[in-house]
Order: sequence, then C-alpha cells, then structure tokens
Amino acid sequence: MSVQGVTLQNGQQFHLTFTRCSDVRASFLRVIAPADSPNTDGVHLNDSSHVQITDNLISTGPFTDPSTHPLTRLACTH
Repeated sequence: MSVQGVTLQNGQQFHLTFTRCSDVRASFLRVIAPADSPNTDGVHLNDSSHVQITDNLISTGPFTDPSTHPLTRLACTH
C-alpha cells in the first residue's frame, strides 16, 4: 500500500491509520493540527509490518503513547 503527496489537516484523533497492513509506504505527507489538540495522532500504526514512513511533515498535538499493538520492520526517516 502506498500513500503519498496528501495533506491532512485538523483531524480528530487519528489523521491516518494503518491496521493489519503489510508493505506500507507513506511519503511526502503533510499532517497538521494545532499544538493544543488533544490526542491527535499524525500516523497511527496498529498490527502492521514492513512500514516505511519517509519525507513527511508531521506536526500534531502533544505526544501520546506509541501503539500498544505489535509493529515489525518499521522505518521512519526524514
């Protein structure tokens, strides 16, 4: 699965979610929410593997706990 070149702004809770996905590429995304937005995950990963998140601008509310579901082979780069 590939998602690229999308702007997601002011989403409630999760802007973009991958659940039970494999071979995911998310690139050139803009994910934006005000700094005081509660629980606004930029990209939420749940039980996914072989995930590449690269070359994105993710600016959302305060940091929350990472996913509690298993993630394997995850690569996040700038």
